[in-house]
Amino acid sequence: MNTNIKISIIIPVHNTEKYLPKCLDSILNQTFEEIEIIIVNDCSTDDSKKIILKYLDLFHSVIFIDLDTNIGPGASKNRGVDVATGNYLTFVDSDDWIEKDSLQYIYNSISHTCCDVMVFNYFIENSCLPTALLR
Repeated sequence: MNTNIKISIIIPVHNTEKYLPKCLDSILNQTFEEIEIIIVNDCSTDDSKKIILKYLDLFHSVIFIDLDTNIGPGASKNRGVDVATGNYLTFVDSDDWIEKDSLQYIYNSISHTCCDVMVFNYFIENSCLPTALLR
């Protein structure tokens, strides 16, 4: 077990080639560096796996789990949890992205409060939802 890993980020992936590069870039460019990235490909049929493999060539610290059977997002997250070594876990869906200082903020907040769970806000970008539903 690597004791330098503070946060394990688990990314379940299923057919999100359109959003995946922005997601992975946002995680790989974090200001907080004591992380491990676990990508679980849940039998994507689009080019998601090709994108993941390109990132693996660039960043060797990424753990890649390529499933043979589609098990859904919850079970994919659990597969990531099974191999995670960080003190804390977070999930980032493959069609989402996070601000570059998000993990630093999360770690600072958690490590100074002794909390077990942290919940934070999110923004909807380029949504097709009517404005009334976003309030």
